[in-house]
Amino acid sequence: MNDLDLNQPAPQFEGISAEAQALIDQLWSLVAAQAKRIEQLENRDAANSRTSSRPPSSDDAKARAERRGKTRSGRAKGGQVGHKGHYRARVEAVDEFKRYEPPSHCSCGGEIELDEDPIHQHQVFDLPRVRAQVTEHQVYAGVCCRCGRRHRGQLPEAVAGGQMGAGLRADIALMNSHYRLSLRQLQRYLHSRWDLHFSLGALSAAQQPVSEWLAAPYEQIGAWLRQQPQLHADETVHYHHSSRFWLWTMCSAKAAYFRIHPGRGKRAARELLGDYQGVLNTDRYAAYNDYSNRQLCWAHVIRNLEQIARRQGMAGVLGKRLVRLARLVIRVVHHRQRGYLSASAYQRRLQRLRQTLRQQLQQGSAYAHLPKTQHQCQALLQQEALLWTFLNDPSIPLTNNLAEQALRSYVIWRKTSFFTQSVRGMRFRERILSVTDTAERLGLNTFELLRQICCEGIRGDPITVRLPLPEVKTA
Repeated sequence: MNDLDLNQPAPQFEGISAEAQALIDQLWSLVAAQAKRIEQLENRDAANSRTSSRPPSSDDAKARAERRGKTRSGRAKGGQVGHKGHYRARVEAVDEFKRYEPPSHCSCGGEIELDEDPIHQHQVFDLPRVRAQVTEHQVYAGVCCRCGRRHRGQLPEAVAGGQMGAGLRADIALMNSHYRLSLRQLQRYLHSRWDLHFSLGALSAAQQPVSEWLAAPYEQIGAWLRQQPQLHADETVHYHHSSRFWLWTMCSAKAAYFRIHPGRGKRAARELLGDYQGVLNTDRYAAYNDYSNRQLCWAHVIRNLEQIARRQGMAGVLGKRLVRLARLVIRVVHHRQRGYLSASAYQRRLQRLRQTLRQQLQQGSAYAHLPKTQHQCQALLQQEALLWTFLNDPSIPLTNNLAEQALRSYVIWRKTSFFTQSVRGMRFRERILSVTDTAERLGLNTFELLRQICCEGIRGDPITVRLPLPEVKTA
């Protein structure tokens, strides 16, 4: 059966009836369809994080054991000779000093005179016992002594908005999103840490105004990123009720922007990126094809090539060559970054590797008897120019790790929080993720930033808080 080419029509036999030949044709088509299905299932079962876009957490025990580990250096674990240690800086704002002095007199009977400064300083950090600050707003009424009319005081609009202050609302939003506590865990945390008792409904409702207040800084992040010379983009699954949505991200080293969309096609990518003109670093997904100025992620390309390398026969031999060439490209780039290669040697080696890689792909595209390998090589040849965009600008990364790392926190959150049940929940997720992730990249205190936003929102003022993103350099 292995010698039969099921892609060809069923063989014709002499001396048999038309009914028998029709049955042979039918059975031939059935066997071909089953063989194709078996191949698809075998490829799916063999796929892992090394050969596909599946996350490492989905690998089975065998795939985990086969992961490529770091090459051992042979040195002992721990700090190495010449390594500069990292020490905690001494804090100047000390709450309490305790002095430990030697005896007032020496054993010889002489009086001991103390130095002006201590010879050793040891600081101990601890958390104080705290409780929530409760402010009771008392409204009074009174009667006019002349006309007897009764008058009643009024709560300010900011106070009448609810029982949660700016700090509490900021903490609820931060713990639920950035630190991925479910509402039930958050309820227990507030009770044990602050002796506060709120229902799950109250905690969920507290997110709605925060989401609205985050709209202005959220839009600021998106507008700023679309003006950057380089961006990374990626997407992952988001569940809304029983439907599959997608969480998209575009990010740089200074900011990250998230957007939830029901689709995973070009329309969703266009709504995320707009008319972006810079260099876009992505995987090979077709939704980004409208953006011609792209750098394809070499890590994704290597996974595709390793799929070919796992096959038998000529396809496997070709795949192993392609994987080796792709890894050589990454090694040459790393050598240049470490100063081992001059600019001319760097360009010369990469041009040779590019030519060799193109020749191997052209060879694979001629394997008509191996249609799957042929199709993969032809697809890579069509995108070959997008593999080498980094040759024009050394600052362009070879991989899309920045976007994948931006999505990692949400993927973990998704596993513990299940799905969203309202449009409000989706808006909250994309906005809080964008603001907190960007604040961390900028080195800001995320809690204080959210507190400032909540303070303005509770007062009913326009949200003026903006993230200190660097000014966009124009040519």
